[in-house]
Amino acid sequence: NVTPKCLEETTSAKVTDSLKNQIMKKLMVWITVDSKDGMRDKVIEILDEPVGNTFTANQNGCERLERSLDNQNHNRLFLNRLFLTELWSSKEDWDTYFENGTKVRDENGFNKRLGELLKEDGIQIIFSDINKLPL
Repeated sequence: NVTPKCLEETTSAKVTDSLKNQIMKKLMVWITVDSKDGMRDKVIEILDEPVGNTFTANQNGCERLERSLDNQNHNRLFLNRLFLTELWSSKEDWDTYFENGTKVRDENGFNKRLGELLKEDGIQIIFSDINKLPL
Protein backbone atom coordinates (compact mmCIF):
# COMPACT_ATOMS: atom_id res chain seq x y z
CA ASN A 1 0.00 0.00 0.00
CA VAL A 2 2.98 2.28 -0.41
CA THR A 3 2.58 4.86 -3.17
CA PRO A 4 5.41 4.62 -5.69
CA LYS A 5 7.75 7.60 -5.50
CA CYS A 6 7.16 8.63 -9.14
CA LEU A 7 3.37 8.70 -8.56
CA GLU A 8 3.86 10.58 -5.29
CA GLU A 9 5.91 13.27 -7.05
CA THR A 10 3.39 13.51 -9.91
CA THR A 11 0.46 13.83 -7.51
CA SER A 12 2.31 16.41 -5.45
CA ALA A 13 3.18 18.38 -8.58
CA LYS A 14 -0.47 18.32 -9.71
CA VAL A 15 -1.66 19.60 -6.34
CA THR A 16 0.99 22.31 -6.32
CA ASP A 17 0.14 23.35 -9.91
CA SER A 18 -3.55 23.39 -9.06
CA LEU A 19 -2.92 25.55 -6.00
CA LYS A 20 -0.71 27.90 -8.02
CA ASN A 21 -3.43 28.24 -10.66
CA GLN A 22 -5.96 29.14 -7.96
CA ILE A 23 -3.60 31.71 -6.46
CA MET A 24 -2.73 33.17 -9.87
CA LYS A 25 -6.38 34.03 -10.46
CA LYS A 26 -6.66 36.07 -7.26
CA LEU A 27 -6.66 39.83 -7.47
CA MET A 28 -5.58 42.55 -5.04
CA VAL A 29 -7.34 45.88 -5.41
CA TRP A 30 -5.63 48.91 -3.86
CA ILE A 31 -7.90 51.94 -3.51
CA THR A 32 -6.80 55.38 -2.35
CA VAL A 33 -9.57 57.77 -1.33
CA ASP A 34 -8.77 61.48 -0.97
CA SER A 35 -11.47 63.52 0.73
CA LYS A 36 -11.85 67.26 0.69
CA ASP A 37 -10.22 69.02 3.66
CA GLY A 38 -11.83 67.93 6.92
CA MET A 39 -14.25 65.48 5.27
CA ARG A 40 -12.47 62.15 5.96
CA ASP A 41 -14.69 61.29 8.95
CA LYS A 42 -17.81 61.95 6.84
CA VAL A 43 -16.41 59.69 4.11
CA ILE A 44 -15.88 56.96 6.71
CA GLU A 45 -19.49 57.38 7.90
CA ILE A 46 -20.73 56.85 4.33
CA LEU A 47 -18.44 53.84 3.82
CA ASP A 48 -19.85 52.37 7.06
CA GLU A 49 -23.41 52.43 5.68
CA PRO A 50 -24.86 49.02 4.73
CA VAL A 51 -24.37 49.75 1.01
CA GLY A 52 -20.73 50.76 1.62
CA ASN A 53 -17.92 48.46 2.72
CA THR A 54 -20.33 45.84 4.09
CA PHE A 55 -21.99 45.58 0.67
CA THR A 56 -18.58 45.11 -0.96
CA ALA A 57 -17.38 42.55 1.59
CA ASN A 58 -20.52 40.45 1.08
CA GLN A 59 -20.14 40.18 -2.70
CA ASN A 60 -19.33 36.88 -4.36
CA GLY A 61 -15.55 36.63 -4.68
CA CYS A 62 -14.61 39.28 -2.11
CA GLU A 63 -12.34 37.41 0.28
CA ARG A 64 -11.09 40.35 2.31
CA LEU A 65 -11.64 44.09 2.65
CA GLU A 66 -9.54 46.27 4.91
CA ARG A 67 -9.61 50.00 5.55
CA SER A 68 -6.64 51.90 6.92
CA LEU A 69 -5.90 55.51 7.81
CA ASP A 70 -2.69 57.52 7.98
CA ASN A 71 -2.98 59.22 11.37
CA GLN A 72 0.76 59.52 12.00
CA ASN A 73 1.63 61.76 9.06
CA HIS A 74 1.19 65.44 9.85
CA ASN A 75 0.99 66.39 6.17
CA ARG A 76 -2.59 67.63 5.62
CA LEU A 77 -2.84 65.64 2.40
CA PHE A 78 -2.60 62.38 4.32
CA LEU A 79 -5.02 63.45 7.04
CA ASN A 80 -7.68 63.54 4.29
CA ARG A 81 -6.71 60.15 2.86
CA LEU A 82 -7.82 56.61 3.54
CA PHE A 83 -6.93 53.32 1.94
CA LEU A 84 -9.03 50.29 1.04
CA THR A 85 -7.36 46.97 0.28
CA GLU A 86 -9.47 44.20 -1.21
CA LEU A 87 -8.66 40.59 -2.06
CA TRP A 88 -10.85 39.08 -4.79
CA SER A 89 -11.10 35.52 -6.09
CA SER A 90 -10.83 36.84 -9.64
CA LYS A 91 -10.97 39.96 -11.80
CA GLU A 92 -14.25 38.67 -13.20
CA ASP A 93 -15.79 38.65 -9.69
CA TRP A 94 -14.60 42.22 -9.11
CA ASP A 95 -15.94 43.36 -12.49
CA THR A 96 -19.35 41.84 -11.71
CA TYR A 97 -19.38 43.46 -8.26
CA PHE A 98 -18.35 46.84 -9.66
CA GLU A 99 -21.04 46.83 -12.37
CA ASN A 100 -23.79 45.76 -9.95
CA GLY A 101 -22.51 47.96 -7.13
CA THR A 102 -22.45 51.04 -9.35
CA LYS A 103 -26.10 50.50 -10.28
CA VAL A 104 -27.21 49.95 -6.68
CA ARG A 105 -25.16 52.87 -5.36
CA ASP A 106 -26.34 55.22 -8.11
CA GLU A 107 -29.98 54.32 -7.43
CA ASN A 108 -29.79 54.92 -3.67
CA GLY A 109 -27.65 58.08 -3.86
CA PHE A 110 -24.56 56.57 -2.21
CA ASN A 111 -22.22 57.50 -5.09
CA LYS A 112 -23.53 61.08 -5.21
CA ARG A 113 -23.17 61.61 -1.45
CA LEU A 114 -19.68 60.09 -1.44
CA GLY A 115 -18.58 62.02 -4.52
CA GLU A 116 -19.55 65.35 -2.96
CA LEU A 117 -17.01 64.73 -0.17
CA LEU A 118 -14.07 63.79 -2.41
CA LYS A 119 -11.44 65.84 -4.15
CA GLU A 120 -11.51 65.87 -7.96
CA ASP A 121 -10.12 62.50 -9.03
CA GLY A 122 -10.42 61.52 -5.37
CA ILE A 123 -10.45 57.77 -5.98
CA GLN A 124 -7.52 55.89 -7.49
CA ILE A 125 -7.74 52.14 -8.08
CA ILE A 126 -4.77 49.87 -8.76
CA PHE A 127 -5.09 46.17 -9.58
CA SER A 128 -2.39 43.60 -8.97
CA ASP A 129 -2.39 39.85 -9.55
CA ILE A 130 -1.33 37.52 -6.76
CA ASN A 131 1.66 35.63 -8.09
CA LYS A 132 3.36 34.10 -5.07
CA LEU A 133 2.28 31.45 -2.63
CA PRO A 134 2.68 32.22 1.07
CA LEU A 135 5.53 30.34 2.71
